Order: sequence, then structure tokens, then C-alpha cells
Amino acid sequence: MRHVLLALAILPALAIIVSALVPFASASAADGYPAYPPMRPLRVAILDSDALPGYATGTFYNEYELAYEVLSSDPLLDVMVLTSDGIDFGLLDSYDIDVLVLIDNLPYEYANDEIKTWWENRGAIVAFDSSICFLCYVGILPAASAGSNGEGVYWEYSVGDTVTISNPTHPIARGYSGDLYWFWGGTAGYFENVLSGEPEWGHITVVARDAADSNLIAITAYDPPDKGRVAHIWLDVASDIPYYVPFFPNVLNNAVKWAGKLVMTMDVSVSNPTPMQGDTVEFRVRVADERGYILAGAEVWGTALGEPINFHLVPAPLFIFVGLLDTSSLLGDVVVHIYAYFEGLGTLHAQVHIAVTGRFIVDARLDDATPTRGDVIRAYIRVEDYGHRPVEDATVTIIVGTSTIIADHVSDGLYVADIDTSGLSGSVSATIRVEKAGFETKEVPLTFEVEPPPPPPTYPTPTLVPIEYVDLIALAGVGLAFIGLIIGVIAFAKK
Repeated sequence: MRHVLLALAILPALAIIVSALVPFASASAADGYPAYPPMRPLRVAILDSDALPGYATGTFYNEYELAYEVLSSDPLLDVMVLTSDGIDFGLLDSYDIDVLVLIDNLPYEYANDEIKTWWENRGAIVAFDSSICFLCYVGILPAASAGSNGEGVYWEYSVGDTVTISNPTHPIARGYSGDLYWFWGGTAGYFENVLSGEPEWGHITVVARDAADSNLIAITAYDPPDKGRVAHIWLDVASDIPYYVPFFPNVLNNAVKWAGKLVMTMDVSVSNPTPMQGDTVEFRVRVADERGYILAGAEVWGTALGEPINFHLVPAPLFIFVGLLDTSSLLGDVVVHIYAYFEGLGTLHAQVHIAVTGRFIVDARLDDATPTRGDVIRAYIRVEDYGHRPVEDATVTIIVGTSTIIADHVSDGLYVADIDTSGLSGSVSATIRVEKAGFETKEVPLTFEVEPPPPPPTYPTPTLVPIEYVDLIALAGVGLAFIGLIIGVIAFAKK
């Protein structure tokens, strides 16, 4: 019988090999490179088994068809069903299976060694409820339980009807936070106070706990550095569970993807983390799963203080997303938020800090560019940053020769200063210096022409008369005056 099964198994194996050699339809060749590099689907095997080995305890449900229905609808997963016989024949390796799902069931014992060896070679396991018996019995989690189902020592059927998500950022909990509720209780959960004393504890993440007893772990995520990942989920998988536990399909899907490392990662690099205001900063984003496959079909976008960053995909050979940020309106420590979304894997968020040094825009004018020496002229200096926002608390000085004049701020980035031209002449070259912490110091020239004052008015030089003629001149004047008086009297008398 096993030989017949082996022969039947060869055909699907050949189909998988052939499909692996054919790139996805989206991978069209361009310049010798695919436009979108193919991402290998995660290969998932669901155990079909009604075995009840001697170490079994509790109630088991072999709902492999339900699990297949949920998982096979995801285009990122390549799903099949395997029996204990198929596993014993080595089909986990032949089919290059990434994840084995024990959907609240157990394999026949003759397949135990094959599964454990496959796990030790980095095969991943997702186990529900009573499948915890297998994890303990074969020494997978924890190793110290090998040969025993571990009930009452490492775990118990005590998880109640409400489970609290304790690590909402973990991929298994993607899409959920707070409490998960269903009507049933009495399902399997590890004891944290016991498991924490085992060597595996350093690689275990508690994703969810029993709401009434925080010592009971409802979702356990074990990620050893040299073996496959293991997820245990408290749910009792009966045939009608999707109707009463609406989160079951997503939790199953999330757990399988996490176990098989089909988890989105995002690496962000920045061309210049300390730009000057007005510089353009380039962000490079590499989106891949934990297996290293590029997720070129992702959507990537970003924002910085309301400024959008639009990303585009740079095709082969880089396959990275590039976005440009104009820093003209940014200043100081700026948090840049970058997001990546991939259908079926959710959204990732990363923060990048950049420190933007400000730059000044300075406009300087004089009320008189051609003063006369000695005049006092007024300089008007308007200071903005590269985002055209007024800078109101800068230090603005005017340097004229060896003299320094401090300008006063009036309002809205306008500074004024008076320049006395008394000691100046001709073409004058001054320098306006603007300084402020967090800004690049800026100097701009200021030139004006000082004209000389007008010459004083001139008067004619009087003729000098010798002193000996002065009396004669005076006497002649008196005589002429007397004659004029007489003529006037005669004229008056005739009237």
C-alpha cells in the first residue's frame, strides 16, 4: 500500500518542480532581468489523521478540509494535504514543505521521527489545541517533555472563553488587539511560569494569554535560531468553528505565514540624514519577506510633517522603492513616516529621523541708496526661511568697516537699523550677517554711495578805500543829501 502511495506522490512532486521553473506571469523580461522577480509561494501541508496514539489526551478534531478551504484561497500559499503515511515516505522533504499544520489532530507514531527531523532542519509547525500533546511528546516544545504529553506539567486544558492579545505587533496577531472571545472554554495553553524555566524560553513570544489567568499562554510563538518555527494556538477546531469564531481563518492564515517566514520586512535608508533646508533627500526602501524574496508588488508611501513622499519602483537589478523629499518647508528634527503594504501580508510602518538645518532668505533695502555724508539712512532687512516663513528671533547685524550695527526686529521677520554716514564717503560696501541656532549663518552684501556735502555759498570781495579819503567821501554824501532836501522843499512849495 505504501508503494502505491509513493507512486501517486511522484506526480504532484513533478508538478511542483515544473511550476518552480516557470516564473510568475508578472515577471516579464526586460534587459535580461524580470520586471518583477517571482516570489515563491509558501508550501503548506495539512495533516489528515484520525490517530489516537497512547500518549493522546483530550478531544481531537481532524478538520483538515476546513483548514484546506481557508488556506488554499490565499494566492501566497501552495497548500496540500498529507497523511502520516505520506510523511513517513518523506514527502515533507520531497515536496519541499515549509509549514506543517496539525489542525487539532495527531500523526501516527511511525511518522513522529520524520516530522521531528524535518523540524530540526527548519521545517515549521502550526499546532492547534490538543496537538500540543505531539509537541511535548516528541520533545519539540519543550524538549524536556520528550516521551510525555506534558499535560499538567507544561500545559493544561484551562484556557477560557476570552483571550487577551498581549503582543499586537506580532504577525500572528495581525489585525487584532484587545480581547478575542468565543463561547467555548477548556482548551490547551502552556504554563508560562513553567515554560519560562526551560531553555526554549528565550526564543518564545507570548502573543496572547487567557484573560482570566495570565499564566496561561493562549498563543505561543517559538522561534529557535537553528530549527523551524513553532506556533501553538489554543483554539479547539470543530467543523462549525468559523461560524462562532470569526477570527479563526485570519489567525490560522497569520500563524502559517509567520511560521513559514512569509512575513513582510522593510529596510529603509536615507541619502542624507542631516540635510540643509532646500536639499532633496532620497529614501530607499527594500520590501521583502523574511525568506529574502523581494515583494516588488508592494505599495510604498511616506509623509514628513504633512509633506507627501511618492515612491516608485526601481526595476532590475535593484528592485527597490525610491522616494524624494523636498526639505524646503522642513526644519529641525523631522520624523519621516514610511509605510509599505502588501496584499495578504498587511502594512508595515517605519520611522526615520532627519535633522534639517535651516537656511535664510534675506532681502535688504535702504531708504536712501545715495545719501549725503552725515545723513542717517535706514536699512530694512526681511528674513525668511526656505519655506518662506518669517524668522523673528534671529541676530541681524550690519558690518560697515570696523563698525557693527545691530538691527532690531519690528515684526514678521522685518529688521531695521540706522546707519550714520558721517565717517563714510564714496562707494561703501557693507555686509549683513544673519545668525540663529539651527540655521546656516548667511551674509549678504549691501552697497550704497555716500556723496560729499555741497560747498558753502560765496560773496564778492569789497573794494578798500584809503583812509585819507574817507572824510571827503562822507562830507560829499552829506552835501548831496542837503541839496536833495532843498529840491524837495521847493517842489512841495510850488504845489
